[in-house]
Amino acid sequence: MTVALLNRLMSENKFVLEIEKENFKGSGVYLIKNIINDKIYIGSAKKLKRRYQLHKDDLKNGKHHSIHLQRAYDKSDTVFKFYILEKVNDVDALYEREQYWLDHLQPFSDKGYNILKIAGSAKGYIPSEETKQKMRDYWKNNKHPCLGKPSPLRGSTVSDETKEKISIGNRGEKNGNYGKKISDEIIQKRNKKAFKAVHQLDCNGEIIKTFQSILDASKHLNVYGGAISRVCRKEYSQTKGYYFRYAD
Repeated sequence: MTVALLNRLMSENKFVLEIEKENFKGSGVYLIKNIINDKIYIGSAKKLKRRYQLHKDDLKNGKHHSIHLQRAYDKSDTVFKFYILEKVNDVDALYEREQYWLDHLQPFSDKGYNILKIAGSAKGYIPSEETKQKMRDYWKNNKHPCLGKPSPLRGSTVSDETKEKISIGNRGEKNGNYGKKISDEIIQKRNKKAFKAVHQLDCNGEIIKTFQSILDASKHLNVYGGAISRVCRKEYSQTKGYYFRYAD
């Protein structure tokens, strides 16, 4: 049983230490435990202390990637404890050790908060139609915490050295589309979507202006194109006070 095994490990193994009390900045496998219901989340990081802080900040700001963790935190921000499950000196072995603990503690479904069963990969995970619908319903009724806020990277300048590194990292076989042939049908669909005209509306639904594309509207109004697209698809009611719909 997961809870019994975890409690035994925590009582017998001294390497299971609370991250808050351990001034360890190396790599390893970590565990987040809900002390109320014993549910757990397992992950790995090259810099455990940094990852710990990121989890805390995301939960505090209501934008954690795990909606289950976020909901539990929102009920009580004192229910979680963060632990170092295993220190790993060889960063290349991180996923291997994370997989070991995933297999042993099985933090899935009613036992934990992990969704993906393969460390470092979304391979094999297919969200159910019910999950997809829940996600659609949630974002129809809730604003994303970043919606309407300027990007933290806006105005920043990328150095030529960084640009070159990005370029090298996307060349040849390193590029995810390397060797793949895009069909004419897909190209046509992309072009049709990219250049689909959109209407800017007032609060009464009357057309104020028509733009040739979402990109065109984004540039003129300084509004994120993805948000305009969501308004046109009726996922959002408006963005930054602007209303849109696709031109017929």
